[in-house]
Amino acid sequence: LIDSVGSVEFRQPFGATNGTGRVVVSPDIEVTFGVSIYDVEVTIYPLQNEHSRGIRGPWAFRESYEGALDLNQNDFDFAISHATVDEMAFDISFNVDLVTYDPLDAAKWNHAVSFKIDQKIGDFTLGRFDQSVLDDRSLAVNFFGVLGTTGRTQSTVGDRPITDTNADSAGADYYQFGSSGSPYAKVTMGGLPYTWGGDGHSSVYTSGSSTVPIGAFSAIYQSTSGQSVTDWRVDASMLFMTSGYEHWGGHEIICDPVFVAYTSAYQSTGPTTPYTPGEGNPLTLYLLVGGVVALVVIVCMLYRRR
Repeated sequence: LIDSVGSVEFRQPFGATNGTGRVVVSPDIEVTFGVSIYDVEVTIYPLQNEHSRGIRGPWAFRESYEGALDLNQNDFDFAISHATVDEMAFDISFNVDLVTYDPLDAAKWNHAVSFKIDQKIGDFTLGRFDQSVLDDRSLAVNFFGVLGTTGRTQSTVGDRPITDTNADSAGADYYQFGSSGSPYAKVTMGGLPYTWGGDGHSSVYTSGSSTVPIGAFSAIYQSTSGQSVTDWRVDASMLFMTSGYEHWGGHEIICDPVFVAYTSAYQSTGPTTPYTPGEGNPLTLYLLVGGVVALVVIVCMLYRRR
């Protein structure tokens, strides 16, 4: 969990420096923006007990002395420790892939509105433990997607429907959100190239990805009474997705997850009347088909590489 941040840098679209304003551009113009936080002081909590099974989180230490049982301050896996991350950065490229509506071609029904996140997780420097305890450890960056729709929605892991978001982890390179059989968003997290500072970013590796049961995050972030250490609460509408980087060891990671939402390319009172640019009311960039997907980066977790 983040304790403090040394400084924050915002990168506004089109190099803007004013606090408010509006820029009107054509749909084919890419919009970029981002944020970096520097000198990030964090507390690392052990999720496992040394002599028993189960998951515990920060609330376990806040609510009862029993949360401190099985702490071993001489073992990094079972100790509460501190670290500094020199930088965490997220740069977003937003663009629209326009299509010409064709009622006979399913691929020509929707524009694709996508944003790619240039994601950087910087070097970790531990406060008390030697850096060697991070050797042979992997990094997992977790996102969650929130669905909002008036119709029936469905999430899939690859091409497999998810019926229980609290079930065991399921691996896939991409996740798809849909409504009544029509996809309106897709998230690609696995099978993507990434580099790491352990070899000076000289080689390209491939990320892995899987879902994470919502119960795990509920146990980590919420108390038994439902209080949260964050400003959001875990609920069944969330799909937790992990992007995993096998090569880490505390060094900088750079990778680019991709999120795509499909917007309505055509809107008409008649189901077969083709849309001609300049006619009718296409609402090309504003209406998502069936709902909206919000994706939030929530946490970095340490896993020992097997």
